[in-house]
Amino acid sequence: PVLSEEGDQFDGPTRAGWEACWIVDPLDGTREFVNRNDEFTVNVALIEKGRPTLGVVGVPARGQIYLGRVADAIAEEIDLATGASKQIRCRPCPEAPMVMASRSHRSEALEALIGDMKADFPGLEEREAGSSLKLVEIARGACDAYPRVGPTSEWDIAAAEAVVMAAGGVVRVFGSGPVAYNKPDTVLNPFFWAAGEPEGALALWLGARPGYA
Repeated sequence: PVLSEEGDQFDGPTRAGWEACWIVDPLDGTREFVNRNDEFTVNVALIEKGRPTLGVVGVPARGQIYLGRVADAIAEEIDLATGASKQIRCRPCPEAPMVMASRSHRSEALEALIGDMKADFPGLEEREAGSSLKLVEIARGACDAYPRVGPTSEWDIAAAEAVVMAAGGVVRVFGSGPVAYNKPDTVLNPFFWAAGEPEGALALWLGARPGYA
């Protein structure tokens, strides 16, 4: 079965019986699409027992696909024009890390969090991007973390989380553990953070902040 914002909205008891399902977002980054930039994505994730095991993030305007196979710990970037593929990996967290933030969804809570982060990590830089590309940037080793203290749905991040995990990174709920998918009661995610180095300084800092749960 397929769970998607644009598809049938199955009730909780029905979804509770699914051992596995696909979670699909055919257009993530609607504002980016409307603004005619290249940061919208197509996302497909295979969910097994509440966790992503396979993820595909397509970036149509860039002619790229990102693929994550979690069990094999293999993440790839594929060029659609040539079919060429290369493996991608998260990078170790540097002393002056790079943090991703949403371009379209800023909030006071996010500004406060990034302000605290900059105070504890002198030299920290911030980049903005739309859609699930914020997670992809971690997987390809271009940045180090992405805190999200705003609303998202399961289809917004499931595929990209698989790519991050396959590349060696981690996604966690603030003050808790992994993000759960195909929840019977809601398709909304709790606030979460992602980091490229699971035991790096930035991941440990984010993991110690239960106030954002």
